[in-house]
Amino acid sequence: MATPLDSDGQPLALNYNHARRATRAIHELIGFLRGIIADQYISSAEAESLAKWCVANREIADVWPVSTLVERLDRIYADGVADEDERADLAVLVNHIVGAQDDHTLMFGPTDLPLTQPAPDVIFDGNEFVFTGKFLYGGRKACQKQVELRGGHCSDTVKLQTSYLVIGTLTSRDWNFSAFGNKIMKAAEYASRCPLAIVSEKHWESFLLDSAASQAGQ
Repeated sequence: MATPLDSDGQPLALNYNHARRATRAIHELIGFLRGIIADQYISSAEAESLAKWCVANREIADVWPVSTLVERLDRIYADGVADEDERADLAVLVNHIVGAQDDHTLMFGPTDLPLTQPAPDVIFDGNEFVFTGKFLYGGRKACQKQVELRGGHCSDTVKLQTSYLVIGTLTSRDWNFSAFGNKIMKAAEYASRCPLAIVSEKHWESFLLDSAASQAGQ
């Protein structure tokens, strides 16, 4: 059965139109991302161009990977400027997005990690956090800042005094063969002797949102 068309020859089914436009836009985006990351560096102009692309394509802002880019760019430009560290972290994210597309996958992240089960509540005030891997939320400094704003403190090394090790969503599946895998294995060892919890970025971020909502309601 033929698809009903409007006077301009376009399908009347809005869902069909949306899906077709989204697919075309995603292909355009991936080509754009490959171009700006070809030299493994994202300039201020390139970051601004990417932000403008996301605004121009806001009708698919809920579609991956646009949704992930929009969240990151919103945080980067909260102060109106994309500094060098933020652009370096953005480059890491873009590399992962392009790599995921090249592998014909839509999801990427850690698997078979020794996460604490059941996942504990994340309490920021007075607790020490260590971050490892790469994060969808932003660079490590951005993650640490959110902990510090909530009364916690951060360290670069896992110790017996560490309260939480947070593992980034962009952590490679071969984490146990990588440098940051040492932190994970050390935390897993310490967790048997002290109240140290190993949590995913997604779990950690859910408590960021809860904390922000509580502060807004005060």
